[in-house]
Amino acid sequence: MALRGYAPLQKSIFLDYQPLLDAAFRLRNEDLADGKTFERMIELLTEVRLEFALTRSAP
Repeated sequence: MALRGYAPLQKSIFLDYQPLLDAAFRLRNEDLADGKTFERMIELLTEVRLEFALTRSAP
């Protein structure tokens, strides 16, 4: 995210939203053949909220 007058900031839905990161790390090969896995991932993705704390950059 970039906004004039503020320091740029990047976030990741996987690295900055712990439930999604945990679910991804727990995946096994057999989970990829289960439709419930994808339903759960969709559910988690709809819950993602990333907050950006803006910090003013030096003039």
